[in-house]
Amino acid sequence: MRSLLLAICLSLGSTSLAAELQAWLERDLITDAETVALFVTVSGERPDEPDLDALKADFDLVDVAHTSRAFAVDGAPATTHEWRLELAPRRTGWLTVPALTVGELTTEPLTLEVLDAGLALMTRADEPVFIDVIAAPMDPYVQGRVDYQVRLFTSVPLQEPRLTDPQGEGMTIRQIGDDRQSSEQIGADLYTVTERRYAIFPKQAGPLEIQPPRLNAAMPIERSSPDFNGLGGDPFAPLDEVMDEDAGPDGLFEATRQVRVSGRAITLGVRPPPDGADPRWLPAESVALRDEWTPKMPVIHIGQTMTRTLTITATGVLSEQLPELALEAPDGVALYPEAIEDEDRVEAGLPVAERRIRMALRVTEPGVLTLPEIRVAWWDTVADRPREARLEARSLEVIAGPGIGTGLGGLSQWFGAQGAWLWVAAAFAVTWLATLGLWWRGRRRPATLKAATLTAAIDDRPPEMTRGQRLAESRRAIERACRRRGPRDAREALLDWGRVAWPEDPPHGLLSLAARLESDEAAGLLAGLERGLYGEDPWDWDGEGAWVVLAPALEDPRS
Repeated sequence: MRSLLLAICLSLGSTSLAAELQAWLERDLITDAETVALFVTVSGERPDEPDLDALKADFDLVDVAHTSRAFAVDGAPATTHEWRLELAPRRTGWLTVPALTVGELTTEPLTLEVLDAGLALMTRADEPVFIDVIAAPMDPYVQGRVDYQVRLFTSVPLQEPRLTDPQGEGMTIRQIGDDRQSSEQIGADLYTVTERRYAIFPKQAGPLEIQPPRLNAAMPIERSSPDFNGLGGDPFAPLDEVMDEDAGPDGLFEATRQVRVSGRAITLGVRPPPDGADPRWLPAESVALRDEWTPKMPVIHIGQTMTRTLTITATGVLSEQLPELALEAPDGVALYPEAIEDEDRVEAGLPVAERRIRMALRVTEPGVLTLPEIRVAWWDTVADRPREARLEARSLEVIAGPGIGTGLGGLSQWFGAQGAWLWVAAAFAVTWLATLGLWWRGRRRPATLKAATLTAAIDDRPPEMTRGQRLAESRRAIERACRRRGPRDAREALLDWGRVAWPEDPPHGLLSLAARLESDEAAGLLAGLERGLYGEDPWDWDGEGAWVVLAPALEDPRS
């Protein structure tokens, strides 16, 4: 049709072309889950942009593209300009595409029929197998979530069905949850409906096409027994029908034919981030921040180690989209991140991403300690507006620790006691950088099965054991791990010993444990063990030597 219009334009000559404005629809029948392309053409020099305000009453404008073509008419140069407008209907029924104005020219109104997507299935009631797909929204933001639903309708049993996933360049596609089945009556036929949902995250702005899923299966059919005398049978039976050897009920032979069906392709009009949006672009449906403290007490002592766990939870995104949190330590606080854990899950049919950042804090000055507030800017895709998640500032009272004075002598005593921790801090700087780099590559290496078995065995100790007995057994487990097992088992055994030694405030990592030991040499060994386990450089583990260093340091901290 477009070529015909161009031919008409060519036949009109350059004078007529300059005054020609036309519009037509790609289709005149769609469902409310689809979009339709409206083409507007005008010839001559580049005219004004079309006035599109009249479309907003019944349509959402998903995308606008402009092209131009140069040609010659009777030897004279001429140019035709074309706009392609991707329209999404706002309601069902008979809609009028209003007249559009370009400069002083006006198009003729057009008519479009929009069917309800569910009712439109009635038109396919004579098909035993078909696929229906729905995507929303059709105009997401870049990195925003698109809910993509696939529904497979079957009125006959299928053999070995294989349904592929949707595909598309420039997007991340994740299945959400498991398949669900239901029944639906369409006309006189009862269909089994298999529903599968996906979350699609476009990575770039502009039009992106989602290639639909495809079904490959065998569908059983029945036909009468062939007449071996040549007087019966169907000489025009499809070649892909395969006759079974055994006859079915009533003397009928069962056969199958291959079924290959697919849904329809959908083109998204992906929008870039709005002007003025935060550079750490996070389009989500909700974002929340929270923190947890161990130990939970409003007053702490100088030199005491606390563990703070920050958690950011966002709905409608993947964990890989979550931003880094800007963590600042005020004067008088030593801050040492211990671990970063990411999790993706599904809640109420929506993808939920969560990141937990665990860190150790050690206070070095008395007074009121105030940790600054934490903010995360994000874009609310439901309300289409910027928002900010906040974690209020935290204030704690810090007092001098037991047995430490407040004069110069007490200060010297306290500073001397920090030697191990300060040494560990220097070693930890390298350790944390290695751990952070490893985390960006994927996820932290899981503990070995042997280490998990060791921990389970330790946790099975009889409850009647005293604290001293549990410490002694944990200490023996560390010795066995150092002498006969390996560094990962040693790490698990050391942390178990720490949980027994400080049940109210257990260390969450080797560096946190190192800060509580009174041996500089043992603290340095733990820092090296953590660096060796999670770093990338070659590392030789000396278990015998490790036990020689650790043995004198693993005394009951209450004794």
